[in-house]
Amino acid sequence: MRILVVSNFFPPFVVGGAEIVADRHARELQRRGHDVFIVGGRVPAPGYPAGSMEPEDHNGLPIQRITLRSLDPDQSFRWPVLTRRLISLILMHDIEVVHFHNIIGLGADCIQAVKELGLPCVVTLHDHWGFCLRQSLLRENGTPCRHTEGCSVCLPGFVYDEDRLPVRLRRDYIAWCLEQADHLISPSSYLAKAYNRAGIASGRIQVLSNGIDLGNIPQHDYSAQNAGNHPLRFLCSAYLGPHKGIDVLLEALSLLAEDPELTGRWEMTLAGQGPLHQKAEKLALRKNIPLIVTGHLPRRQLLQDMARSDVVVLPSVWPENEPVTLLEGGAAGAALLVSRSGGAADMVQDGDTGLTVPPGDAKALALAMRRFITEPGLAARMGAKNLTRRSQFDETRTVTQLENIYSGKTEPDTTVSPRPVVILTGEGTAPDAIITLTDHLHDYLTLPASFRLLRHDWVNAEAWENAQLLWLWNEKNALPVALNALRRNIPILAPAGIGLEDRIRTGAPVLLYRTPLEALAHLQILLEKPGIRSYLADNASVAADAVWSSPGESFALRAEQLD
Repeated sequence: MRILVVSNFFPPFVVGGAEIVADRHARELQRRGHDVFIVGGRVPAPGYPAGSMEPEDHNGLPIQRITLRSLDPDQSFRWPVLTRRLISLILMHDIEVVHFHNIIGLGADCIQAVKELGLPCVVTLHDHWGFCLRQSLLRENGTPCRHTEGCSVCLPGFVYDEDRLPVRLRRDYIAWCLEQADHLISPSSYLAKAYNRAGIASGRIQVLSNGIDLGNIPQHDYSAQNAGNHPLRFLCSAYLGPHKGIDVLLEALSLLAEDPELTGRWEMTLAGQGPLHQKAEKLALRKNIPLIVTGHLPRRQLLQDMARSDVVVLPSVWPENEPVTLLEGGAAGAALLVSRSGGAADMVQDGDTGLTVPPGDAKALALAMRRFITEPGLAARMGAKNLTRRSQFDETRTVTQLENIYSGKTEPDTTVSPRPVVILTGEGTAPDAIITLTDHLHDYLTLPASFRLLRHDWVNAEAWENAQLLWLWNEKNALPVALNALRRNIPILAPAGIGLEDRIRTGAPVLLYRTPLEALAHLQILLEKPGIRSYLADNASVAADAVWSSPGESFALRAEQLD
């Protein structure tokens, strides 16, 4: 097969978990005789402006390297110029199937473009980007987000082509694009469930571990002659940032150092780069803390260090998907110590193959580390148990499954997800009150899980055919867009005073509102009455009179935000 692998970053410029997975799977597919092409991004640099594209060869893999323009929320979710270039590459190389990995910065519209070409489209979900603009489910202050509809807390509005829009448009567009894919893959059951809870492709997401390249991972030697009396060796390999819990780990190390009974009985290796690197180095200078800060290590050296380690630690405060470092640690035969959050906790049988602790709890982390230090043979028993399940981590099984998916032997599941409830919007900047209303619709109304608010010029004809309503916010291109909706028998919701009532025949399904509160009342009727599209088309004036006379008591509490 001729396979295109697309990732917003790709080695050697960025080497995170998703990039490692995309690289390894591509190489295994190439080894099996497939023609594999890569589209990989990089950050702008002198001589490489945003949107530039250069061919490269990465150890035998042909790459088209694209310079991203931005990872900011307003520019990272949709990039039509890049999409057109991607289409050209697909046609030029006669691609048969496209597999997307992380695409923030490239744009979710790439998925839509591939589907319009009629090609099979596979997406691996590596994080929460499909419903979280920060990807991590962490608020700006580091606290976990408990509400997948509450994106406006982090971003009250965003700018697209000089129009200020509700962040709900961005969120729903990404979700809609993901749902166009033939196959959605999650490496962890946790992440699949998180997308299901967010109402995205409910029931369609296949859980398939990324796996690991076992042939390159040495095993811990637990033979008696190699046991020795060395200090218990901990290792943490991660991006040195707050979301990985590095500051929590550093605090836990300080707590361990306060116990004189533990002196000389443990050591910690911290591998990686990030904003907390300097803080870690400063802590390592303290004589009573056996901390070695290595910076970024070549993977071969890291795996050798991992095989010599007794416990691999990952204290993330954000819910991880399927961390590569835990796959590597388990395959190497180390015990695992992780935060009880997300997919990381799913990779550990607490008390059997490792220990789990509450995220963000330095005292609990220190106590768990102390237990490993003071209980003879605990780490060795758990590490040996991980070695017995080493074959479960083999990525060759994963790639075989991918081949079945690419070739159509594994049929996409299209029977579970409900048909989306689509409301299209017009163009132009949304009034502040409409932004408030739109970003808080989940507070005002009971929304179906499949509800999608989509800008009309971002979507294809199928979305237009499924649309239940066109919601205009101002006069920008209002008439031609309204006429397009009326030709398709789609009712229109529009503010009074933009001229539609003077230019569209009487009796057309046009519902006018004078305040956002009245618009909300119309939306309530739309979402609560089955078959509302045909009902409004036949009874527009009757429906309008009913809503104008009684907007509804349920909106009164928040009316001051909308008037």
